[in-house]
Amino acid sequence: MFHLYRAEIPNERARWLEAWERSPGREPSCHPSYVELFSRGDERARLAHYEAPGGGVLYPLIQRPLASLDWAAGSAGCDLSSPYGYGGPYAWGDAVGSAPEFFEGLDQWAQAEGVVSSFTRLSLFEDDLPALPSAPSPRFGNVVRPLDLSEDELWRDYAHKVRKNVKRAQAAGLTVSADPGFETLSTFIRIYTETMDRRAASESFYFNAEFFTRLVRELPGGAVLFNVWHQGEIISTELTLRSTKTLYSFLGGTLAEHFDLRPNDLLKHEAILWAKAAGLQRFVLGGGYGGEDGIYRYKLAFAPRGTRPFCVLNRVHDAEAEAALIAGRRRAEPGWEPKEGFFPSYRS
Repeated sequence: MFHLYRAEIPNERARWLEAWERSPGREPSCHPSYVELFSRGDERARLAHYEAPGGGVLYPLIQRPLASLDWAAGSAGCDLSSPYGYGGPYAWGDAVGSAPEFFEGLDQWAQAEGVVSSFTRLSLFEDDLPALPSAPSPRFGNVVRPLDLSEDELWRDYAHKVRKNVKRAQAAGLTVSADPGFETLSTFIRIYTETMDRRAASESFYFNAEFFTRLVRELPGGAVLFNVWHQGEIISTELTLRSTKTLYSFLGGTLAEHFDLRPNDLLKHEAILWAKAAGLQRFVLGGGYGGEDGIYRYKLAFAPRGTRPFCVLNRVHDAEAEAALIAGRRRAEPGWEPKEGFFPSYRS
C-alpha cells in the first residue's frame, strides 16, 4: 500500500515517524526533521511510503513550488528533490529490487500535484534500492570503508600515507573523543564556520546554530560528533550521521594552523574504529567536489578498494510542462540557455 505523508500536517508527521521507526535501517535522511532542515522558504518535506507484509520503501522528498522561481512567478505545479546526502528510495525485505506498486502510487500522486520533474541522490548500495523506473545516471565515485575486517587488517588496508599521518598525529599527542551528547556542539559550529569561510564555500554549505541544534535534538542517536584534541583544545571536528548499518561522514572542519599535525587522518581512523566497535557495517566517507579530485583521493586512501558509483535518478514527469518552463525562462532572461548536464534543466 502506498502512502504520501506531509511533515507539516501533525497526524501525517506522526505516521511518518512511525514508519521511520519501523524501518530496519532508520536512515537519517528519511527522518522528517532532516528533510525539513533542507527545505527552504515555501518548500515542503514529503515522504513517499510503501508498506507490504514482506517489506517496504521510504522515499524522502522536498516539494518545491515553481512559482517561487523569480522568472516563473505565477507558474503552477512543482518539482521534487531529495534532501542533501543520499536520499533513497530506501527499500527492505521483498521490496529490494522490486515494489512496482510503489512507483505506480508515487506517479499517480505526482500527476495530481502537478510535478514536472524529480531529482534524487541515490543510495550507494543496491540492497537499499527497489527496482527503479528508469536507469540512474552515474556521477562519480564515492568511498566506502567496509568494517568487516579486524582492526589490524583495517590498519594494513589503509594507504601508507594514512598510516604515516596517523602515527604523526599520535606522536604529537593528539587524541580523539566521540561526543554523542553534543556537549562540544558550539565549538564544532565555530570551527565548521571558519572552515567554510576559509574555503570560500557556497551559501548552501552555511548553516546556523538552530540547524545543528535541531538536528541533534530531533535525531537522537542518529548523529555523533568526533573531536581531535591538542593540548586541551579541539583542533579538528566532524559531525557524522548514522543508521543501523552505516556511519556517514557529514560536515566537519579543522583549524588551519594545525594542518601539519594531520588531525583529520587521526579523526577518520578513530571514527572507523568507533563505528566497528558499535557494530556498524561500513563508514561512508563520500566523494570529492567534482570527480577524482584531491578530496576524493584523500578519502580513497582510507579504503583503496572501496569505491562505489554515486548515481542520481532524473525523472521528467511532465515533458510538456518542462518544455514550457524552458521556453518561459528564455523569454524572461534573454541569452539564458540550459547548462549541459544540469537537472532539471530549467533550474540551471
